[in-house]
Amino acid sequence: MSQTKDIFSYITEQENSYDKPYEVISGWQWNLKEHIRKAILYLNSQFAEENEKKKSNEHRVPFKNIVRQIVNLQFRTEGFNVKDVGIYVDDEENHHKSYLVRRFHERWARENGIDTFIDELVESFVVFGGALAKNIKGVRPEVVDLTTLAFCNQKDILSRPFGIKHFYSPDELLEMAEAGWGEESNGATISLEDLIILTENQAKDGDIEIYEIHGVMPEKWIDSKKQESKKYVRQEHIVAYYKNSSDEEVGVTLFKSRSPKQMFKFLKRDEIPNRAVGLGGVEELEDPQIWTNFAQVTKMKFLEAASKIVMQTTDPTLVAKHPTGLKGIDNLEIVQKAPNTEFSQVDTFPRNYQVFANSVNEWEEHAKSIASASDPLLGEEPKSGTPFRLAERVVMEGKGLHEYRKEKIARFVEEIYREWIMPYIGRKLVQGVKFLSEIPADKLEQIANNVAIQRANQEFVNQVLEGKLPSREELALLKEQTKIDFLRKGNERFMEILKDELKDVAMEVKIDIAGKQRDLGLLVDKLSNIFRQIFANPAILQDPNAVRLLNNIFEYSGFSAIDFNLSQPTQMAQGIQPLTELAQQSTMVA
Repeated sequence: MSQTKDIFSYITEQENSYDKPYEVISGWQWNLKEHIRKAILYLNSQFAEENEKKKSNEHRVPFKNIVRQIVNLQFRTEGFNVKDVGIYVDDEENHHKSYLVRRFHERWARENGIDTFIDELVESFVVFGGALAKNIKGVRPEVVDLTTLAFCNQKDILSRPFGIKHFYSPDELLEMAEAGWGEESNGATISLEDLIILTENQAKDGDIEIYEIHGVMPEKWIDSKKQESKKYVRQEHIVAYYKNSSDEEVGVTLFKSRSPKQMFKFLKRDEIPNRAVGLGGVEELEDPQIWTNFAQVTKMKFLEAASKIVMQTTDPTLVAKHPTGLKGIDNLEIVQKAPNTEFSQVDTFPRNYQVFANSVNEWEEHAKSIASASDPLLGEEPKSGTPFRLAERVVMEGKGLHEYRKEKIARFVEEIYREWIMPYIGRKLVQGVKFLSEIPADKLEQIANNVAIQRANQEFVNQVLEGKLPSREELALLKEQTKIDFLRKGNERFMEILKDELKDVAMEVKIDIAGKQRDLGLLVDKLSNIFRQIFANPAILQDPNAVRLLNNIFEYSGFSAIDFNLSQPTQMAQGIQPLTELAQQSTMVA
């Protein structure tokens, strides 16, 4: 880099280098650009070599795609929902405000398409073996499409400067003026309008190539006054090229600035040392796809041969009468052959056809095995006679690898939230916000109860101060009416976080994928079994030993016995009844 005179020469050098493979380890030559190309081709039923020829009608050959179904399975099993992202106030005195923060985050996430960000992150992670995220201030982060990489270090993308190539129409390019492109104060050497004019007849398909370069580069590239500087600083460049009257390529700058810190993060799938991306979901299926196609092509050739009707004869006179064979003969027409001669059809039955049919099945099963994509996970019915519990266990075990990868993605998203999103949301909340939110039914009931208690307590205090003593019945009636009035207004309510209410209050984020992603059908089955046992013998709840056993069943099934209030038999319930009444009375004056 030190010998490169400017950013434009550097881009040209790096693009040429990006086309070449390098040695990952002795005996393994690999190229990221080719890796990305193959992933896109196989995913979309295209051949890696001679694709146009093989897809043409003249040379058309079959492509049995075994990749897409398995990759789609990984999208479903390794992704998660924005509802799993929980933001809370990490402060003992203000923890109760977590509910307001969560409701604000839900609305912000919906408006900024965080679900889309997570989906795009998972898709890049699965297909290419890695995902590159970019921090966009004030809105959701962006997942960089790896097919748009102009160049990068093939061992570690973020360790060296890298470039992203964009194609803008004139209208789209002019919109980038909002980001400061084309302004001399931002280091631009040409305006957007002049660039459009200069590239009018040179743009590919009417679009203008724009390079976005990020990384640590010579300081003199960002500051023309420091041509003698040997320092390296983090910087960003937006550049383009046009051809002058001498047909020479000329580089121009649309924007450049220093970058205070790294604005990208990268997540690898299954890490491979000395390689920029991990093992891709399409890459691990490359061999099964190639050999499946080979077997399919061979099967097609067998079928072509079997479809031909070839005749054979020992009668030379018959051959003389029909020199082109029997192609033009009419149905039921008589063909005369000489005595003692043979005339029959050649046997073209494809005897080895089943060998290649079995090969296709073997490669498909192999692909499912290495990708942990069992038939039940793919939505296919288990073989006849498979016990339900066995199929259930196969699904649970088959999800193990996908759950591991999902946790990896979740930790990455948590990191992005802490470093990029939370600071922005924190600043927004400190300014004060008022927003409309939909309250879940269970929370609405809880809030209604709290509001009713608060109203009754206030009424009790007011009447005591006036020298009166309200009856318990009056307060109960007031509570009931307050609750009814509150619920009647529906579950959509305006919420407000006051200015500076959350100033200097720490917030945290946790992504709960374990509790949210459980198999609901399995849970219902477990609960139904427990309910049937209790319903068949209600007296079981009166036996302390049986209750302890039932609690263990709840715990081993993944539930908490506390949620079902199965502590002790009736004697204990009777013992705490006076305390319950005392608590109800004290609530009136709390």
